Amino acid sequence: MMLTGYLAQQEKEDTIPLWKEAFPEDEPEFLAYYYREKTKDNRILAAWEGEKDSRRIISMVQRNPYKLWLKGCVADSDYIVAVATVKDKRHQGLMRMLMTGMMEDMHREGMPFCYLMPANRKIYEPFGFAYIYDQEHWAVPEETERRLIKEKVGPEDSGEAARWMEEWLEQEYEVFAVRDKAYVERLLAELESEKGQMEFLCDQGRTVGIRCWWGIKEREQRMLLCGRKYREDKKEKTPAIMARITDLEKCLGLMRLKKDSPFDRLEVVLSVEDSLCPWNNGVFLWTIGKEKSRAVKTEARTGLGDQTGKIGIHLLTQWLFGYKSLEEVDCGQQESGIKKKASTPAGEGTPWWQEIDLWKKVFLDEIV
Repeated sequence: MMLTGYLAQQEKEDTIPLWKEAFPEDEPEFLAYYYREKTKDNRILAAWEGEKDSRRIISMVQRNPYKLWLKGCVADSDYIVAVATVKDKRHQGLMRMLMTGMMEDMHREGMPFCYLMPANRKIYEPFGFAYIYDQEHWAVPEETERRLIKEKVGPEDSGEAARWMEEWLEQEYEVFAVRDKAYVERLLAELESEKGQMEFLCDQGRTVGIRCWWGIKEREQRMLLCGRKYREDKKEKTPAIMARITDLEKCLGLMRLKKDSPFDRLEVVLSVEDSLCPWNNGVFLWTIGKEKSRAVKTEARTGLGDQTGKIGIHLLTQWLFGYKSLEEVDCGQQESGIKKKASTPAGEGTPWWQEIDLWKKVFLDEIV
């Protein structure tokens, strides 16, 4: 008999054998850190066989909670990790069952979206996940390296490091994981598990950056935050993070009109296609203002604002995060049904989507 559910705190370590089978590359030190620290507040949705005393975890999805800064507001969003099934039970629909169950739970909780770093994008695309963030690959040039002073960040410095990161990220980006003292303390423990460290980069007595190193077998840069004056591109950006809208009404409700928009309010009839999440599938009346926004599922199909036709949930996700424009989506994507000539209520020919203040500057560098 197979059962599914969220594991109790004392049961989470039962997933370690599955983790070791699915991710043999992870060092024992990192795994010890993860199950000591990250499982304190995460949730593990699992499927198992057998009785409680002799049960075998055969599939799992782990939900690690983060607070994300979204252009002035903060929302809870889970970072999905350790999606795994034992070898002899793969291709039997277990992952689909857990992923769809997880998304239904997130909808009930009012979580707007979740995100993950895929080992293979093709695994997650059928579940409606789409890339929203390309990772930068920065390095400090040798000449700059020689003149910067490096100061190791210890637990006693975690508050100052968090403050610096938060201020820097808010100046540079619109979407990022909120940094606080607890975040930095946990990151320091994570780095230590891989024989790494965090360091302040100082120029003439002033902190100008923070860098992290880790790696037991091979030392590598885990993170670099610093201004353009102190960095260079080591290589081209690479797709890194995929996201999935889990509560469309909640997600659209976080959006706003641009502050310089000539309109105080827009009404849009948005027809969305989502084959896995029926609560996201259908027609929505989306009222967007400069201070607040609201989306409500409706039976109406015409006559309320602009009708855009159908758009897939993955393409809608990419647009909201500024990864693709609706014009790009429509080009070669006729099934999306986007009307290029959809206009604002004033009928001036300006595409309504150009009035939305999207989340364009994304920085999500969490790694598991």
